[in-house]
Amino acid sequence: LALTQREREAKRERYRRAKQRVVDGLEEECRLWLTTEEEVEKALGNPTAAQVLWARPGGMIGAPSGPETGFGDDGDFWRYECHTWDARPIYKEPKEVLLEELEYLAYLQANNMPGYWTPEKVELENRIDMRARLRAIVREEGRRSLLEKQRQLMKDVYGNSDGNAGERGGLKLPPTAMPAPKLDYLADYEAQEREGAEILRRDPRRFFLFESDLPTSTSLGDMHDNSDDSEDGTGSSGESKSVTASLGRPVGLRNPFFNNQPTAFPPRLGRDLPPDTR
Repeated sequence: LALTQREREAKRERYRRAKQRVVDGLEEECRLWLTTEEEVEKALGNPTAAQVLWARPGGMIGAPSGPETGFGDDGDFWRYECHTWDARPIYKEPKEVLLEELEYLAYLQANNMPGYWTPEKVELENRIDMRARLRAIVREEGRRSLLEKQRQLMKDVYGNSDGNAGERGGLKLPPTAMPAPKLDYLADYEAQEREGAEILRRDPRRFFLFESDLPTSTSLGDMHDNSDDSEDGTGSSGESKSVTASLGRPVGLRNPFFNNQPTAFPPRLGRDLPPDTR
């Protein structure tokens, strides 16, 4: 009883120190939470801040951004880009879609400042977007590869023939059911990126579109290869996907999330109703 009491008191003391540490951190930061309306308007109401916040997706001011923080991880943004199907039973007419596109272009022309978005700044933002897309693709390919390796290992252990029964020392082992796989790989982004980087070094054509993939007058190119065809390093033509000097320079990124289609769910358009002649 005395030993249990000491362990209980030690546990309570650890909890008390942890709570006090959290309170101390909140007291140090609470002075940063209180500000006046003038300070907020000065920091966020100027034209430059408006362009940074609203002109492009993922804009932020005042928060640290980067892969090591909870903000600005554009890899997740591009991974889930447009992965939402509009399931409304009402089909938009082509006229409505055209008017929405014109409205969006008019909004951009009215709110974007040409003096702020110089060609150099636009090019820099496009490069950041491409790096974010590439990072998301590398992470997704690494995740897929790790899960496939895990599945193969579990099949080797539990996937024996004759009812998952094996032999050990001449004795027949009882059949065992394959357990559910662990999902640790789904939360380990570093392992996914390391595995995806190895795949990138081994076969860059699974990530990039090269000049040789563009359609020409004699061939349709390799821009619309299915991802299943490129899993083993061979394309639809049966030729090797090894990296050679004949590939040319990379001209774009593949899109494995949408199976190399422009969008995950293409918009459904309805036809115009016939005129009411009653």
